[in-house]
Amino acid sequence: MSLKNEKFVKYLNGLLRPAMNTHTHKQFVEYDKFYNGEVNPTIGYSFGNNPKKGNYSNAYNAIRPIIETKATISLDAMISTNVEPSSLSHANFEYLKEIESVSEILNDVWDNVKTSNDMQTISQRIVRDGLIYGVGVGKVSWDATADDGLGNVSISRISPLNFFPEPQATSVENANYIFVRRRLSKFDLINQYKGNKRVLEILDKLDKKPDQEVREGDDTNILQGYENTKDAGQAYLNKGSMFPSSTKTNYVVYECYLKDDTVFQPQKDDLSDTKQVKREEIFKYPNGRLIVYCGDYILEDRAIDYPFGFPFTTFSPTSTNQLIGYSDVKDLISIQQKITDAYYKLSELINKYKSMLIVSPESINPADLAKNFDIITAKRGSMQPPIQVTNKLTQDIQLVRQHIDDLKRDALALARINEMMLSGERQVGVNSGQMV
Repeated sequence: MSLKNEKFVKYLNGLLRPAMNTHTHKQFVEYDKFYNGEVNPTIGYSFGNNPKKGNYSNAYNAIRPIIETKATISLDAMISTNVEPSSLSHANFEYLKEIESVSEILNDVWDNVKTSNDMQTISQRIVRDGLIYGVGVGKVSWDATADDGLGNVSISRISPLNFFPEPQATSVENANYIFVRRRLSKFDLINQYKGNKRVLEILDKLDKKPDQEVREGDDTNILQGYENTKDAGQAYLNKGSMFPSSTKTNYVVYECYLKDDTVFQPQKDDLSDTKQVKREEIFKYPNGRLIVYCGDYILEDRAIDYPFGFPFTTFSPTSTNQLIGYSDVKDLISIQQKITDAYYKLSELINKYKSMLIVSPESINPADLAKNFDIITAKRGSMQPPIQVTNKLTQDIQLVRQHIDDLKRDALALARINEMMLSGERQVGVNSGQMV
């Protein structure tokens, strides 16, 4: 029996393709590029229709410090969460003591979940994603492998670059399907599905290659020597066991979270009322269906155990009527491009700037000035004092510098922060409220 399920995978890829090809995800790649400062100038950087090759790098990235500052402000304003008892006003004393004990236990459990998942780091990354892409994505699920197999709640961040919801969805709740792309090593996949014989057989087939021929003169076994208190011994190890099998290979795995309206099929011996209920009300996947696949192989196909549907939550600093909110980077891209162009122009002006001395050999020895100035030797007999000559680009350089400073202030105004917030400084004698 073939382990492949090409027909089903083809159906899933048919859903995935439009989600990956949306204009939104193409923008995500651009936002990521600008946030990381991977921007080349548009002026003076092309020759004909072909890009000019060069090693120019972005001289100043205005976007990253703005995003980091706003993320810090947002995280500082977040309210901590705790489990507190809540009861009716007429509850008796014993009941109050009981629910207080339960709340303390639940609060300890919640603190353990936050600590084990490093919630502080996850919150930072999700908030940063929201500012860069317009949406930050968190996932809440049950990790059966956590705590030495006892299991625990898993809270993780999903990169928006690997998050593909149905294009028409306006929220996680009304999405008919959501795909998540993961890149995992074979080691991690085996560790995740250990004990699952069928999946292990699939993983063995993913990179199955014919055995390589042993070159002439190579040993098929490697001799390993060891000593003990009595006699010296020898042990033979298979040569293949000395080298890792697939340490450089990462597999692309897709998780498909799908709303499935399949219902349980009634059996022949069911009563007529039971058959009717099964046909109309009992879903096989009441909270949705999870399908995990790699290539043409289905690794996992089961009902979602998260009781609230798809196990995702999103954060958008500026919400819209779409699942994807408004990105702060989107507003700053045009200004960042102008800043990059201006710095490129500034470097050109500085490189073209020339200041030199015209020196008469009779008045002064040119060698005495050559260390500090570009020297042009005048015709002998002129007997003139040294004359400084420039190409008068100093004013242009100053104008470009002023233009750059104006663009930086525009970026701060557009992001609704000021220079003091960006630097983290505090004026003496002024409280934070007045400063802002």
